[in-house]
Amino acid sequence: MSTNKNQFNVQRRIRHGISTKTKEADAVKNTTAFLCGAVRLKAQQDYLDRAQGVFLSNMRALEQPIIKGFNTLYKQLNDKRCEESDQMNQTLFGIVQSLKQLKTDVVSEERLKTYDVDHYRKVVFDLENKITLFKKTCSQRRGNTSVTPYAVPPFKHQQARYAELIAEESSLTASLQGLERKLEEWSRPVSYTNLQQPPPLARAAPATITTANEDMAQEVVDFQNFLQETGGHTNGWEDQDHLQFLKICRQHSGKPSLLQALASSLPHISEDEIEAHKKWFQQYNALKKAQQRAINEWKKNKEKKKEEKIEPLELVENINKPEHFKTSPETKQKIEDWKRSLQLQKELEYLHHLEEKEKEQMRQKSRTLLQERKKEEVLRYREEKWTKEQSALLARQRRELREVEERAARANVLIKVYREQDEVYVARQRFLKEHKESERLKQRISSSQVEHHNGSVQAKRDPERLLQATEVWKERCKKQNTAANQVSRPLLHLRNMPRL
Repeated sequence: MSTNKNQFNVQRRIRHGISTKTKEADAVKNTTAFLCGAVRLKAQQDYLDRAQGVFLSNMRALEQPIIKGFNTLYKQLNDKRCEESDQMNQTLFGIVQSLKQLKTDVVSEERLKTYDVDHYRKVVFDLENKITLFKKTCSQRRGNTSVTPYAVPPFKHQQARYAELIAEESSLTASLQGLERKLEEWSRPVSYTNLQQPPPLARAAPATITTANEDMAQEVVDFQNFLQETGGHTNGWEDQDHLQFLKICRQHSGKPSLLQALASSLPHISEDEIEAHKKWFQQYNALKKAQQRAINEWKKNKEKKKEEKIEPLELVENINKPEHFKTSPETKQKIEDWKRSLQLQKELEYLHHLEEKEKEQMRQKSRTLLQERKKEEVLRYREEKWTKEQSALLARQRRELREVEERAARANVLIKVYREQDEVYVARQRFLKEHKESERLKQRISSSQVEHHNGSVQAKRDPERLLQATEVWKERCKKQNTAANQVSRPLLHLRNMPRL
């Protein structure tokens, strides 16, 4: 019964040790998984921070107000996040310290003797309140993560602001034209006071451009209203997208593959939007050409008005001159021919100036497009290089984390197996030792019982048996003689001896 009980106790200890070791191994595995997840999240956070920095550095100079607002918002949120993380770390550290102190108090006997149950109940209650409060604050912060982003003005607000600027521009243009007319009138030579008013001259046909609020032609008004209604010179598109649209239209003008090329180069815009933008661009070009024609007519009418204003002055000067200053008809004809040639030369120079200006504009536009294309290529190359580097870095980090996890898992399994083997071996040795001790105890008990039962054995002394061989020695000598009679075997060397 005692041996069975000992065996049962040993087996129970072995099972308890194995269960505790498995629990410890599971706990270690869970902690390693948590640490690997935390390291992975930290790497993703660093990756997002670097991507944000590159994005902000690549933004254009026209978006500086948005960048400033975004930077201020980012700094505010980052400071707030750091403060919240510090507060959470402090509260969590306090909870952990109080929990450790409670564990040490419970384990030590002196503490248990000094304090009563009410004290420990109060400590546990306070710890529970701290943990629940920490959970509530974490859930509230998780729910309040939606912050108000930087207020970017919507498209309608921008459109209204653009309309206001267009109206202001038209009013300023009208006022400038009035000031120009006044300057022209003031720059005329002063006529003589003793002269009568010249006879009324035949007026030219009224110009298409009127005064006051109707200074601009109808084509100009239509074009400005069209821009105001459709969102400016880009129809509400981004400048880069519109420039890409113009580039593709210039390359595929009059070809059926225009829509396909636009869809492939602008994948983030639908085909319906591209078709609508194409129709808008056709209407935009037509209205712009009409506006240019109206402006040219307005310039011609302005030149005619200047000429008509100069003729009365010449008549007044001729009237005031004496007879001997008046020229002959031939001289007048020569003067008229010279004026016509001078006017023709001015017109030719003006046309040449317009052509040169258009050529310069085309060259400037081509240079800007080339610079933008090069800039886009450089930015694309930098982004591709950076993405490749980040992907390689992330792959390397993932591979290292995977190797660490595999090594940790293998080490945990091997440690668990070795510990189990050690425990089994120790239990076996302990069991054998206890079994031997029990057997030895049994023999002692049995021998004592036999001696007690038979009584003490008394033998007489025989001095002659001192030099005689015992029965055991005689049997041993017989065995040696029989072994010598058998076939002798060669002696084995020490290194050839069989081992256990």
